[in-house]
Amino acid sequence: MAGAGPLARLTNCLPEEPRRGQLPGETAERVTSAKQLARPHGALWELIDPNDRPALRFSDGRRQFISHRNLHDFVRGFRLPSAVRSSPERPVVCVALPNGPLVAAVCLAVATYYVAAPINPAVGPDQFRADVSRVGAAFILTTASDIDGLQLEHTWVKEGGIRVLVAQLEQDMTITVREVGGNRPLHLERGPQPRPNKADDVSIVLFTSGTTGTKKVVPLLMRSLLAGVAEVISSWSLTDRDTSLNMMPLYHVGGLVRNIFAPVLSGGSVVCFPFFDAGHFWDVVGDDQLGPTWYYASPSMHSVILDEALRRPGVISKSRMRLVCSASGDLPPALAARLRDVFGCPVLPSYGMTECMPISTPPIDYCLDRPGTSGLPTGPEVAIFSTQGDSLPRRSAGHICVRGGPLFPGYLRPDGTLDKSCFRDGWFDTGDLGYLDPDGYLFITGRSKEVINRGGELISPFEVENAIMVATRDPASPIYGRVSQALAFVVPHSVLQEVVGVVLVTPEGERRVDIRHLNHALQSSLQQVKWPTLIAYMGGGLPKGNNKVLRTRLAQRLGLPELSDRTAYFDKHWEAVCPAPDTDLAVPIPASLCVVDTDLVRSAICRTLPRGITAHVRKGPGQDQLEAVLAPQETGQDIPHARLADSILGKLEESLDDYLCPRKIHCLEQPLSVSADGSVDEGALQTAVDRMAALRSSSSRTLATSATAGRVTKIFADVLSCSPSDIDPEAHFFSLGGDSLRAGRLLSALRSEFGVQLPVNLIFGQGSVLALADHIDKHTPAADGEFHGNSSPARRLPGCGDSCSSTNPVVLVLQLLPIALFYPMRRALIATLFLYALAFTHTWEIRNTLAGFLLLFVVSVAFALTATEAVVPLLGIVAKWIIIGRHRAGLYPMWGVYHTRWWLTQKIVYVCGPGLFGMSNTTLCIYYRLLGASIGRDVQLEDAVLGEWDLLDIQSGATLEKNSVCRPFAGERNTSMYLAPIVIGRNASVGLASVVAPGSHIPPDTCIGPNSSSWELDDANEANRDLLPSRVPEPHWVLSLLATLPVVAVAQFVGILPVLLALVGLVMEKPPRDPPISRILNILNWFSAGPRVKWHYVAVMARALFGPVFLFGFVVLLKNLLDILLGTLHPSPAKGRGQIDRWRMDLMRTVMPTETLASFTKLF
Repeated sequence: MAGAGPLARLTNCLPEEPRRGQLPGETAERVTSAKQLARPHGALWELIDPNDRPALRFSDGRRQFISHRNLHDFVRGFRLPSAVRSSPERPVVCVALPNGPLVAAVCLAVATYYVAAPINPAVGPDQFRADVSRVGAAFILTTASDIDGLQLEHTWVKEGGIRVLVAQLEQDMTITVREVGGNRPLHLERGPQPRPNKADDVSIVLFTSGTTGTKKVVPLLMRSLLAGVAEVISSWSLTDRDTSLNMMPLYHVGGLVRNIFAPVLSGGSVVCFPFFDAGHFWDVVGDDQLGPTWYYASPSMHSVILDEALRRPGVISKSRMRLVCSASGDLPPALAARLRDVFGCPVLPSYGMTECMPISTPPIDYCLDRPGTSGLPTGPEVAIFSTQGDSLPRRSAGHICVRGGPLFPGYLRPDGTLDKSCFRDGWFDTGDLGYLDPDGYLFITGRSKEVINRGGELISPFEVENAIMVATRDPASPIYGRVSQALAFVVPHSVLQEVVGVVLVTPEGERRVDIRHLNHALQSSLQQVKWPTLIAYMGGGLPKGNNKVLRTRLAQRLGLPELSDRTAYFDKHWEAVCPAPDTDLAVPIPASLCVVDTDLVRSAICRTLPRGITAHVRKGPGQDQLEAVLAPQETGQDIPHARLADSILGKLEESLDDYLCPRKIHCLEQPLSVSADGSVDEGALQTAVDRMAALRSSSSRTLATSATAGRVTKIFADVLSCSPSDIDPEAHFFSLGGDSLRAGRLLSALRSEFGVQLPVNLIFGQGSVLALADHIDKHTPAADGEFHGNSSPARRLPGCGDSCSSTNPVVLVLQLLPIALFYPMRRALIATLFLYALAFTHTWEIRNTLAGFLLLFVVSVAFALTATEAVVPLLGIVAKWIIIGRHRAGLYPMWGVYHTRWWLTQKIVYVCGPGLFGMSNTTLCIYYRLLGASIGRDVQLEDAVLGEWDLLDIQSGATLEKNSVCRPFAGERNTSMYLAPIVIGRNASVGLASVVAPGSHIPPDTCIGPNSSSWELDDANEANRDLLPSRVPEPHWVLSLLATLPVVAVAQFVGILPVLLALVGLVMEKPPRDPPISRILNILNWFSAGPRVKWHYVAVMARALFGPVFLFGFVVLLKNLLDILLGTLHPSPAKGRGQIDRWRMDLMRTVMPTETLASFTKLF
């Protein structure tokens, strides 16, 4: 047949027996040859041409891209850790990444060697956990920012033996994959390269829509996958000059096969959208550098794109589209004609499903001359069968069945086996109804399944019903105990074609659940596209026939109108009476809108009001809610207050149906205005309400302190068609009445207003005015007036208006204290402790010998130093809390009171030092916590310079390398001191000698390189983590204990040997054994005598001049000896060295650290 794909044509040439898998005689050879033609050879990465042309591109204006070479190298070098819970060779990898180039590349790589299971990360943690368990994933591959949202640190991950990996796209457009908390990319790990998937290996598993009650798992063999890709390339004539524009989700088969695999493997490129945005679509179409040549979308997406085109007439002429493709629903002929007229190119409908992708599409020169067709078979053989299983002739409608080509091998059972009961003689029933015309074109006339097709997103009604019933049994849910039965069904929509409606049966005595409370209860279990849009309350149970619930044609039977984006809140609540069982489907079910009785609500409110206050209830200006107004009955009476309104709302929620509860209660200070007929004057009332709302807005803390929040609120109101005063800044966009289409418009409006590309997960995850405003403020470039020539006072650089004198006598005296008092006191404490220790040993017999007295002298010095190092840091900590307490962020004039307190604190803590707290990283963290710093677990400080400790928040797993500076202090204009908090996120690292500026917020997992700063976060990437000196592998602890420690002890002895020789002269003459005076005074007199003073100076000089020389000579001798015995060390990656080489490196670093070497070099 003309236009059919190569595999379809090949299959049609075979006799009936081999199609069923029966291979008699000569036919077996023909079938073997056919299979070889369809079988992919080698690995998937071999099909990617390693050139420098773009393969995966961004849609947000970045000119960077993942080239075919980068993609080829990433896929070729991809690997997972070797130790896994299940099959060590080909585990299932759950890919939970947001739409974009990263998820496209990762799916290609995982499908090459393992089993990829793409799952939408926005489904909610409960559904995500169920999906991961269903596919039996051994790995979850996600982004660092999604770990908390998906609850991957909870116990279920560890109990399931699942390992979590993090994927990141680097600045150079390479991709790294690491284990959580790991530092080394997996592709750099040693070990054998995994075996590429063969033709009969499962490479991808996907979920069906769950139309039979539970979602089924569909495995796609590598052969089936590549057969489908080949058919897409062939039927749509894709070449390396084509650029696709992908807006489809990449956890469905259509997005993967048609929008990623086919363009990339044909040598072309893909512009990857993070979400569907019609405005941004036209931005990309008009971009000369991106210039997409074709795109693939659902009918509802096409419709929104064409509506946006009316507002962008100038961009249409720039379009380079040569092909528009459609799927995920019936393409209305009128819509197809509009697409053809706007883009001036062929419009190709198509047909496919998770189990078989693709099935059909028209030829490339199709000109809409067969309205309603889905095209010619491309890949599988297509036939029409009756319900009894008989083959039907052309133009006879029946069940559409497919066989061969890209068809899946069967549904995957939990035990890993295949369920092939869905096949009959090799045929698979798609569940759709249709016919073939005489030329072989397929026409779909209906669906036998009860799936809900919401703009191309297939939704199982059973999944929605189950989520509702689970929520109604949850005591923490807002609908707990308020729904006894639920039935999901199809409701027509003007743009999305179909949306979810539900029939709810409310238990006797319970209040009805409205659409807002229902969707709020489903937030954690269903993604937003699956939330119900309409509720029909039905008394007496659910409609049934043959003891089965009947959802077929339910919207038509109820007489429900077509919904739209502007359907009012009250028009989404209907009520009906359940028909008798087995009522014919042609019999209508009487239904009507729920009655909104404002008098009933007013009566309920008045029963709770104190005397002297009256109430009025009305529908809000947008007909989207009930509002109540409280006012005094007469002027001068008590005025209603906010606490009264809250109390009333609480009582109403216990007695009225949800849709009857007012969303707002306004409190007025004046009585209600009444018209001539005695009714409330609505115009005057609205004026009074608006005036009160304006007063609240002007005094609102949030909007007063954030101009961004005010602008975001205005955009929310425009998108939701309501007043800004109706927008709660802390409420989620979807709880305010938003949906996925409005979310796209919201993102487009925010991008136009602020010039910032917001991630779609932000809308679906947090989605409040405050959350979006905070994100925008963090990602909007600062515009200081002095940098841009703007002298506006609001844009001047920070600084105090007042200044203080640096020559103030009081300040000068206070600044003498550290050098004149505090440091001498420390030295005096050491001397005093030494004298007491030496006096304490005065009567010991060991002092009678020269060596014994020298030993006692050295021990006394060591005791004095150790005791001082143990006590003095605590005194510094106490002094800090007494003098300044907790540091406060802000601007302060230098040499003022606060600056002087800060200065004294810094100097006292510096003089006291960390002492024994500096022995290890653990004790050093305790020291800084005592000073007020917030330091998480497993933080590595590595001799970093810290200050203003109360303003530090160093989160778990962070690393601050040696000589890095992390101080919340800076000097600003007009001699001002600037203190601002610093936050270092989890697992972030600050490189060697790098600086973190005050006010910095280092995001989690950020790696600042060496000799860099927090102003250069754009250059931070994961590769910098490997440059950390602290990441150099340590030798085995046995080597350190048995080899390093003895050598270090000898080296230390050699270093102090000149001092010991000088001390011999000092202790040659001992103090009197029986002093006539006290021992302390006796030791003091002895030590201050002329000869001892002379030898003391000799010892000090020996320590400064000869100690470093002796130690350096020993180190040189040691190095040469090791080179002779073990060979010379050569430059090589530290992580690739053996244990002996690691020990040698650690030994030299320990024997002569940088500070000791510096003391030697200073002599010359």
